[in-house]
Parts: sequence; structure tokens; C-alpha cells
Amino acid sequence: PQTGQVITDHELDYLSKNFRNSGAYQLARLMADAARLMAESGDMKSALSAVDDALKQESRDYETWLLKESLLMDKGKTEDLEQLYKAMGQRFANYPDLKVQTQEKLMALRESQGKTNEINKIRQSIISRNANNRTDLSLGIIEENIQGKIEANDYPGALKEFKSAIQRFAGESGPMLNLLQSFVDFCLAKNEFKTAADAIRCFKNRIALNGASKNK
Repeated sequence: PQTGQVITDHELDYLSKNFRNSGAYQLARLMADAARLMAESGDMKSALSAVDDALKQESRDYETWLLKESLLMDKGKTEDLEQLYKAMGQRFANYPDLKVQTQEKLMALRESQGKTNEINKIRQSIISRNANNRTDLSLGIIEENIQGKIEANDYPGALKEFKSAIQRFAGESGPMLNLLQSFVDFCLAKNEFKTAADAIRCFKNRIALNGASKNK
């Protein structure tokens, strides 16, 4: 209510956890505040030590992890960031939104390193892991893949990705319709009318096929 930002049910569930009422959490927040002050004074070594102490006290505080991330970015140590993102992914494995946010950061890091194969592995991991219970996260990654292919003028690749999504998430008619809308918008922005029309045709054929299956 104070910011007007959108929040998911899953994020609200995380924010409502009562670990924030514990003495360990309060101590961790004090340590994190001290880390910020140390960083502002230029003592990065002590700042990182303090933030690590804060995480030892209460590792469920996502904001403290983000503080460590910002400190490591200032320090410019790519290998430390990589280890951080892996640790965050493990710590927040039960919170799909937070885990995916962390994986997206790891993908961005991999992109800066030119490690395309590893990026694709992470993407497929996100899609597979969330395909059953969090299709919104899976389709979000697929949408990013499609956008990237269209921006690179790989229209056959984008259409192939869309067809695969239609087959895999055939039961998610609403979310798939949103993905179709995004696909068409991406194509129209590039004046690629044929691929947009092909995607619409594929979607309509899938709807007809689903309807025929249900009638049987």
C-alpha cells in the first residue's frame, strides 16, 4: 500500500514469516547496518565480515543477502558473486520467486562471461523446476527466450520456442494467451508479420485440438 508495487502471494508468504520477531534477526539487522556504515567509510573488508556475521545470525533475511551482493559488486570480484548466487539459490530453494530472481542474476553474470551453454542450462532448469506448480515463472523465462530470439532476428527459433510452450503448457490457456500477445507484440515491433501470423495460427490449432480431445 505504501509503494503501489505489485507483490505475489508467495512473496507475501515469505514476508510474513515470524523469524523477523526473533532476537537473532534483530541482531542480524544491527550487524547489517554496521556493514553499511563500514562500507561508506571505505572499509570494505570489515563490511563484508560484518555482513557475513549477520547472515550467520539469520540467513533467511533476503535483504542482507542483497547487501552482500552490492558490496561484492563494489569490490568487483566476479568469482565471489558467483558463489554468492549459488548460495542464495540453495538458501531460498523453497521460495521460487526469490530463487528465480537469483538464477536470473547468475545468468546475467554468465552472459558477461560469454558462457552461453551455462545460461541455457539455467533457463531449462527454471522452466522444468516450475512447470507444475509455478507455470508463471516457467512461462516468464520462455517469454524472455522468445524476445531474445526475435531481437536477434531468429524468427524460426522464436516460433519453435513458442510451439514447444504450447505443447508443454496446453492446459494453461490464459497464461498462454498472454504469451501469444507478447509474441505478436515482439514481432510487430520488428515488422515481422509472417511470424506473428504463424504463431496465431499455431495457437488456434492447439485450441481446436484441445477442444476435440475434451469432446471425446
